[in-house]
Amino acid sequence: MYCRDDIPEDLNDSFAGFGRADNKTNAPASYGMVISFYTRTKGNYICAQFYFSNAGTIYGRMKWESWSSWKQLT
Repeated sequence: MYCRDDIPEDLNDSFAGFGRADNKTNAPASYGMVISFYTRTKGNYICAQFYFSNAGTIYGRMKWESWSSWKQLT
């Protein structure tokens, strides 16, 4: 995985990599870092994302046909 300067404005767009995710659409918090990875299977993307907020809270979610809601992990 690599640091990206071009994280999509909407975190629902599947991508791989990590980077700063300030004020992004569909983020669980306003400021933080997102780590995203995916695999493609049968024409669909299966994706997992982790979000580390600047307040120290960690969130996670998955996409399997559609996005789940963010779950607070810490």
